[in-house]
Amino acid sequence: RGSNIPPIEPFLSEVNYKKVKEILILARDAHMNMLRVHAHVDNPILYELADEMGILLWQDFPLQWLYDRSVLPRAKKQVIDMITLLFAHPSVVTWSMHNEPIYVVDTKTEDTFFNKIRLLFSSFIWSWNRDVMDKKLASIAEKADNTRFINPSSGTFDLFRKGTDGHLYFGWYPVFGKLGKLDMFMRIFPANIRFVTEFGAQSFPNYETSKKYLPDDSFEIDWQFVETHYLAQRDLLNRWVNINECEVLKDMIERTQSYQAELNRYYVDRLRAHKYRPCGGFLNFMLFDSHFAISWSVIDNELIPKSSYFALKNALNPVYAFTLVNPLKRYSRNFEFFIYTVNDSSKAYPRVGIEVKVEDEKKRIVMKDVLYTALEPDSPVKCIGRYSLKFRQSGIHTISLRLKYANEVLDNCYTVKIR
Repeated sequence: RGSNIPPIEPFLSEVNYKKVKEILILARDAHMNMLRVHAHVDNPILYELADEMGILLWQDFPLQWLYDRSVLPRAKKQVIDMITLLFAHPSVVTWSMHNEPIYVVDTKTEDTFFNKIRLLFSSFIWSWNRDVMDKKLASIAEKADNTRFINPSSGTFDLFRKGTDGHLYFGWYPVFGKLGKLDMFMRIFPANIRFVTEFGAQSFPNYETSKKYLPDDSFEIDWQFVETHYLAQRDLLNRWVNINECEVLKDMIERTQSYQAELNRYYVDRLRAHKYRPCGGFLNFMLFDSHFAISWSVIDNELIPKSSYFALKNALNPVYAFTLVNPLKRYSRNFEFFIYTVNDSSKAYPRVGIEVKVEDEKKRIVMKDVLYTALEPDSPVKCIGRYSLKFRQSGIHTISLRLKYANEVLDNCYTVKIR
């Protein structure tokens, strides 16, 4: 369970012990035990503190997307340099040679038929970067270090070839489709969720941070500047949360962070539901920003957690109770749902209680129940309850779960739209 991290600072020389420690504490407090050092090598302080705090690191070699063939000789040398530099750090458990070695265009670039063909061809048929260069780099890495897992390329789909870790953007990039398509994808292509290292959606930073860079009146925002300098993908923000409707900055922040929180939990719930069958772990994209950005982070550049950070923290709790519903779907009045529990901790819990409550739009209780179960150490998911309800009216209904174990309490709340 974890996240991706960008460079701690835009300039490596400006990295300091205090900031790195604060980032790692935020990660640990959110129940993360692994971070992916995404497409860069960071300041030595990161690796020293990760060793000290017991946080695992997935280390990328700094290659992303496509390169000319002339880079191979330099890449061969530099992969040895990276392994030599970081070999002695026990926190580093994986070397990954190349992030997404496929043809990628900017989201603002016209989505032409030619671009689609190049993307599909490089993804599923042939990419010199993936099929030649990355294999050579992986071979060099294996000879330099036979004690760690070597990943030749990150984000290679298990379709028509043996895949690697999964990069899934249902609910964000249109090529993947709506969020609900994730469920069908997982059923048909389960090998792609063995270890997922990217999923997420963009959101605005918190208001106190955003107001330093953006006007309160949303109509005064210079979107060309924001897209160029702050990473915002405006078309996609509009596609999923319709920020054009927002008149003030606070509305944009609330709407985007809410969607980000919902999307992250949607992925986490389903990946945890497939624990060891076949999912062995997942890392969301991403933890924080190095500079002001409207990005996939759940912590802004001033290290202030967004509301989506706390939602992710809740979803990553080692002992967890959840259900699998789609907040964007409209269900019929004959509604069925299941209650699941999972335990990622090394402790056994002989008696765990889950209070289940369903309320309608007017907060009237439709159903209430209490379930009990026992959780073994590091147990896979258990389905402990099944409910079939017939709602009398349409509208937004709420499913509330309260998990009680040892002396801990965890609340989880889901909204369901009934047509």
